[in-house]
Amino acid sequence: MRLFKKWLINMKIDKDKTLKKWGPILNKLGINNEKLCIIISLYCELFSIKSGNVDTGSQLPLKLKEIVKKLNLLPKIKIVGYWYSRVSGKIEYELENGDIVECNYSDKFELTNDQLNDLFGELTIDVLKEVDIEAFRENRIDDILNE
Repeated sequence: MRLFKKWLINMKIDKDKTLKKWGPILNKLGINNEKLCIIISLYCELFSIKSGNVDTGSQLPLKLKEIVKKLNLLPKIKIVGYWYSRVSGKIEYELENGDIVECNYSDKFELTNDQLNDLFGELTIDVLKEVDIEAFRENRIDDILNE
């Protein structure tokens, strides 16, 4: 068992294959944000690999429903203005947090580490490593320095 855990930690998951496998399922659940799809796809893949048996694998649909429920409870961001950009030729929205995004542009949304931990529990670190190992290292160093 210890060798399996060591192998799993050093394993690199193909993000494109994982997104192709899990993306359609997540889209049916209403998750269309590309960044969220990548993160949750990696979570699904890691969950299915780590569970390794039928009993815990059958818990994945329940976990996904729980994740979607928690995501739907996150606060929405109010649109405070919108206009047409002559440069991009698209409608742009100004959000109450100061961000400006194009119409139908949802990739600006990012979850905080606390929100990710709430969603993925013990697999949070493994998921974050798979998403962007350099950003993961930087965040961990920042966390340690700020303690």
